[in-house]
Amino acid sequence: EEDPIRSVCAGGLKIVILSRGNLHFVAASSVPHESEAFLQLQLEYINHQLLSMLTSAVQATLARKPGTDIRSLLGCDAPLRAVALQAEEDLSFCVDSIPTLCLNDSLRVEVQRVLGSREARVSTCLCSALCCRRSLLGLVQMKRADTRLWASDLNLALNFVVSQKIGVRGEETWTPLCLPRFRADVNVQVYIGILDAKANIYLLMISHDNSPDTFDQLRASRRAIQNALRRDNMLRQLSRSVSHNTQATAYYSYCKESSALHFFYKRHAVSP
Repeated sequence: EEDPIRSVCAGGLKIVILSRGNLHFVAASSVPHESEAFLQLQLEYINHQLLSMLTSAVQATLARKPGTDIRSLLGCDAPLRAVALQAEEDLSFCVDSIPTLCLNDSLRVEVQRVLGSREARVSTCLCSALCCRRSLLGLVQMKRADTRLWASDLNLALNFVVSQKIGVRGEETWTPLCLPRFRADVNVQVYIGILDAKANIYLLMISHDNSPDTFDQLRASRRAIQNALRRDNMLRQLSRSVSHNTQATAYYSYCKESSALHFFYKRHAVSP
């Protein structure tokens, strides 16, 4: 249709509709402060999380067989449920940023140094992120603009890891995942290596190459990073920081009503 219905108000109920090709999403809310734009953003994130699991090939599937139940293709809807809840609680979804854990400045610098060290580099790795649950501790990416990842794609990857409870499966995991704003038609390979299971600290590395050699290289990189963090006592410091505050947003409780604290993260790019 040239002018499709995007929203409907019925008393105190807002109904918002988002259509993306053969996929149609509907949100209904009676919460006064949730605007149409906010609900549209939530639906867009759900659309992207769906694509992260199925790629844009789902559009062709629905075009051929409109009655297809995509639940059978998903296998698990935990990431979709999680991203809907997270979008309500985390401001990073609204401003297209990555939630970041508050750390001592010198510790952050040292973490960045380790992630960007020559021993940790893998030529096919798009980014290496040290994370705690859904929060970022450190991040390095390639310098080339066409290989840099969007914050929303990284949020989807973090949400996928946490909602699927990948960390409980073992020390490391290698799984395909689509990053819609990077490339919606193909999967990249995501390597997750657990560094401290008790503190939920893990290393997330994303590669555009799915060969066994790449897995071995990422594993070697993870070991180099883990050894460096342990050798310099940084892993223990990170675990202590995590126990004190799990998210940067925890610091909002210290703010008065008339003020706010804003934490930003400066990205550091390294050459492959």
